[in-house]
Amino acid sequence: ENIDSDDGAEILSDLNVELRNEVISCIQDNDKSSNLKDLIRYEDDVAGGLMAKELVRCNLNWNIIQCIDQIRKQAEEVSKVYSVYVTDNYGKLIGKVSLKKIIIANDKTKVKEIYDDYVISVDVSRSEEEVVLIMQKYDLEALPVVNKRGKLVGRITIDDVVDVITELAEEERQLMS
Repeated sequence: ENIDSDDGAEILSDLNVELRNEVISCIQDNDKSSNLKDLIRYEDDVAGGLMAKELVRCNLNWNIIQCIDQIRKQAEEVSKVYSVYVTDNYGKLIGKVSLKKIIIANDKTKVKEIYDDYVISVDVSRSEEEVVLIMQKYDLEALPVVNKRGKLVGRITIDDVVDVITELAEEERQLMS
């Protein structure tokens, strides 16, 4: 219950199904157990298997006060806040907004007036190698993950990508030897 969902899912994926279900049933936080159930469905070598469900999002139509209130609530679950992702009323990722813009904006300003509609994201089924290349190419600290309909479902952080790079390098070394 005290670690990010992506790390918890990684631990659970190493357990047999019976023990995994027993551990999940002992988790009292319904959101956490739901997130873990969702994450263990993905293969380890795709974006869905790398992502964490904890992130900070706001709605396009919220004003700054609503946005800050939600950031405070959501940030309790997030160890590092890299970006605030902007979604529409259906949860579709449409952009991001910097914390700086939120802080300096007037309280009545709507998020849609200050957000950046250019956001790089990946589909849950993208390979881990592609995720690494995208994060390296664009020098990203976090990468939002969307489903087939464009709905924001998680994020991949740089620490997860470093783990992938390390694993890939180790595999390459073993092949060479």
